[in-house]
Amino acid sequence: MTLGEKIRACRRKAGLTQEQLAEAVGVSRQAVTKWEQDQSAPGTAHLMALAQALSLPAGELLEPDAPAGDAPLKEALAILRAEEEKRRAARRQELKRRLGLTAGLIAGFLAVYLAGRLLWCREEGQSLLGMLFLSRPQGAGSYLFGWLTERRLYWLAIAVSAAGALAGKRRFALTAAAYSLAGLLLGMVLGPNPDAMPYEADHYGWAYWCGIFLAGLACGCWLERLAHRGAGAGKPAAVFWGGMAAAAVLVWLACR
Repeated sequence: MTLGEKIRACRRKAGLTQEQLAEAVGVSRQAVTKWEQDQSAPGTAHLMALAQALSLPAGELLEPDAPAGDAPLKEALAILRAEEEKRRAARRQELKRRLGLTAGLIAGFLAVYLAGRLLWCREEGQSLLGMLFLSRPQGAGSYLFGWLTERRLYWLAIAVSAAGALAGKRRFALTAAAYSLAGLLLGMVLGPNPDAMPYEADHYGWAYWCGIFLAGLACGCWLERLAHRGAGAGKPAAVFWGGMAAAAVLVWLACR
């Protein structure tokens, strides 16, 4: 099968007309006609575009046993295979980064969870299972940690951050995790309200965590958009810290 015959067969298999293929590759319909009739051959750049438009692995359009004297085709085949190998390596590297970030975020959340259980759930004669999962947190500063774990919101924060990391949304995942842990810390420090004002509650840690975590989700989406638009390093940092500070101040004012 010649190169032209292969282009025609692959085009028909993909359900494309010559006009549609020409538009996808960025050439005229007449050029595609000449390629399919072997009146001319596409260059290396057009071969790459053809492979992408036809959803083929790079190099499949070219016969692996091209004639020895056909140097341009052999050179194009080598370039296509090298490009395909680069893309595969990049995909493998990206997958490793995503899995590494996901594992790191989950490990960080679990470390905080374990610290909270060791601090507020240890009882004499208690089993390890009871300490890790069954006992209710007790003691000074334990309210917000217990509230989050009992209502499964802590696990929700882990799931949201991990899902963002697996989806390749690194900034969103890191922001969601940072705001969640910051909300836990600020809620523990600023949440106690002995005077039970203004909402007749003696602890507003839940309000701090919810407000800051939701702000973190919004800021994470914004940071992803800024990254997509190629914003400089200064603006994302301002969004990150400014959003956290604004959320904490707003919750504090609402709970006064």
